[in-house]
Amino acid sequence: MYGDDVSREIAERRRLSITQVEQLRTTRGLTNEGLNEIPDPALRRALRRLTYSDLPRAREAFRLRQTTDERGAPPPDALAHALAHLDSMRTGRSSG
Repeated sequence: MYGDDVSREIAERRRLSITQVEQLRTTRGLTNEGLNEIPDPALRRALRRLTYSDLPRAREAFRLRQTTDERGAPPPDALAHALAHLDSMRTGRSSG
């Protein structure tokens, strides 16, 4: 695909490993020009996404574990609490 010399040069210039350069090419679709021109903050975000590629699913699973008991069932009064919260939010908006 790309020469090892090119990957090594980009990796040194952007302070990345060759593996990271190859992963950015395959997962983010970056070309040599793209790797050279991408701003540092965007590059760091892309690297973070490589490291935590499953973060959205992990967040969802964590939130689900927070809202259920040890058997995986929601608390018996969850609906009543949700409706009370919704009512309080609606009254807060209408008065402001």
